[in-house]
Amino acid sequence: MLIIKYQLKLSSTAQKLGEIIMEDIFSKGFQVRKLVDDSFLFIGYQSAGKQQGEFSSKQIWQKLLKKLAFHQQELRDAGGYILRRQQEKEFNWVQNFQENYQEVYPLNGWVIFPPWKKNANKSSEILKKQSELKKIIIEPGIAFGTGTHASTVLAFRLLDEVTDYQEKFTAFLDAGCGSGILTIAASKMGLNNITAIDIEPESIANTKRNLALNNLANKSGIKIHQQDIIAHCQKKIARRQKYDIITVNCLAVILLEVIPFLFEILAEQGYLIISGFEFEQEDSIIDVILNNQQVKFIKRTAKEGWVAYLVQKESKS
Repeated sequence: MLIIKYQLKLSSTAQKLGEIIMEDIFSKGFQVRKLVDDSFLFIGYQSAGKQQGEFSSKQIWQKLLKKLAFHQQELRDAGGYILRRQQEKEFNWVQNFQENYQEVYPLNGWVIFPPWKKNANKSSEILKKQSELKKIIIEPGIAFGTGTHASTVLAFRLLDEVTDYQEKFTAFLDAGCGSGILTIAASKMGLNNITAIDIEPESIANTKRNLALNNLANKSGIKIHQQDIIAHCQKKIARRQKYDIITVNCLAVILLEVIPFLFEILAEQGYLIISGFEFEQEDSIIDVILNNQQVKFIKRTAKEGWVAYLVQKESKS
């Protein structure tokens, strides 16, 4: 049987946007390859003959074109894109994807891996090493935040640091939870009053799925809501409710809109972790942060062209 291969080539600065586009269309998974010129090639597959419940090749092509048109300005600023489709003989791309998917070690003492790696054949040395690590199981390919992207790693590291600043935090918000990776991390780091929100139903479903994979589905103290970040903030502002730690790992265009609202619902002496923006977007992010006069910059960190900030809301003088 023949399959159709869809290839989207983007510059390194558009890597995160490419993942978002592909995850929305190829929810069962796709491949990402880093090329010698530091660009990224995203590859999705579909059977040439439409199966029950599947989109046709024409529908998938139109969805891709529509997504690219929607992000046209961002893609143009990042150097444009190359999109093509071709027909070839079928191979087991799911098996190929799973066999080549690597564990992620976001910081010392932690490992992130997909569910099919849980019982994979490994040497006794590797098994011993992993048995000593804190583990997070994430199902990739449905919502953003599998742990492989630099912005997720940065947010993860800052969250690990901030949980050591005080003995206990009463409320944590994962704003734009995606796969739920930071929600799971927060729980495994000892936080016990956790709220995760995302506007996308696929993200909420994936967060619940990943909580179950990590034996957290029935844990009290974790609340999940399908809700827009700004709408959630407005609701909390009206009720005068605050969070002690907030993480937001989103594209810069979203960060510029939501940061002022997140500051409104951040408790005094609370911490805000901001990730998902690149070097060239840093000045605009700083400008928005500095609009809040109570802000104190705690740490700036960067990885592979991506930047993250840890800031604190100081008490009113």
